[in-house]
Amino acid sequence: MKTSSIPFSLPYFVLLTKIYAVAIFSSSEKTSRLVKTHPDGAEGSFRIFHPAFPQELLTPISHAEAESITKVQKSIASPENYEYSIKQLLNKGLPWNVLPSIGVFDLQKVMSKTELKQAYEATRNFGVLVWAHKLPMVEPGCVILNHWKQEVIFISEYSSSDGAVGYKLAPSRTVLEGEKMVWGPLTLELELVERKWQPVAVSDNILNEILTSYLPQEMPAALWELILLCLVSKEDKSVLQALIETGLSPRRGLIAYIRLLKAVEARAEAWNDIPSYRLILEQDVL
Repeated sequence: MKTSSIPFSLPYFVLLTKIYAVAIFSSSEKTSRLVKTHPDGAEGSFRIFHPAFPQELLTPISHAEAESITKVQKSIASPENYEYSIKQLLNKGLPWNVLPSIGVFDLQKVMSKTELKQAYEATRNFGVLVWAHKLPMVEPGCVILNHWKQEVIFISEYSSSDGAVGYKLAPSRTVLEGEKMVWGPLTLELELVERKWQPVAVSDNILNEILTSYLPQEMPAALWELILLCLVSKEDKSVLQALIETGLSPRRGLIAYIRLLKAVEARAEAWNDIPSYRLILEQDVL
């Protein structure tokens, strides 16, 4: 993959503060249900979505860590802090673009794997805490996933007597900009019995238009992939491996793009423990 420039997208530093307008823990009841329902419980039911390090979605975050990160975010959430942080990352030689721009740079950067880890830790608190867990039945405010079509539908209205109203979610769209879908009484229930949909509760941040603005339009199933990664248990290593190895092409799939960035990280390991004065950049040779 190639890119000739480093686009700096407006939502990062102009609209970041809107992320925190929606509480990470919208209610103690939701958090309690998440911890009880998610297979990883309090030890790993949260994830961080970071536009500069999307591969960190594979790393579970405990309830205690999530609360600690939320406290820090409330004190540092400002457009200026985020802009400065991302620019520092790019200046240090981050070898890939920052979402929603995608691509790995032509010239090999010389950030070691250790430096990449340090860079992530330094900017970790600018990521978005997200979570998802399965539901036994549909409820207003949840999403339903069609794994065959790789679609996500937000259910805005639902009752067994009146039916349901939903909106198809996609990158770079607000909830209500999506295609409207209507089910008559008991219609959606029948489709659930036929296993066409999986009901899922998700964090408010996943429905926030700022998070969807980070997802590239070139990856139409990115939101479905993000929610799927949140659902998978850290113990299901074979499932995670299968998802990473069988992902769509990097320009169409978030999971495949994560696979690409993991490969770049592995290549960067060769630069570990090498003094900077011994590193020779390709452009210096040419």
